[in-house]
Amino acid sequence: MRHDIQPDIFARVSMYPADQTGRPGTFGAEYWPCLVHFPDDAARQSWDARILLYEHGAFSPGDEAELPIKFLNWALVRDRIRAGVQFEIRNPRPLGNGTVTRVLGT
Repeated sequence: MRHDIQPDIFARVSMYPADQTGRPGTFGAEYWPCLVHFPDDAARQSWDARILLYEHGAFSPGDEAELPIKFLNWALVRDRIRAGVQFEIRNPRPLGNGTVTRVLGT
């Protein structure tokens, strides 16, 4: 996996505990594919993204950290993103939530 992938945003990410999601174990050591869903989206769309874990390392249920995120379709989602926007992390069921802290992608 390439470590030179540039994130589009940084977000404060909180994963729900395993007893709430039924998902045991870590979310990977380099990156973790997920769906990002914005609760205020009337169309109820979810967006493919990767939580980049190269610097942080493995991320487990119940963990919280500020993490870089790369969207696979940034051109389509960037107009929805700004600091303070909240989202849900799914795969496909809800596994956590986040709040955008910084927007890097243009």
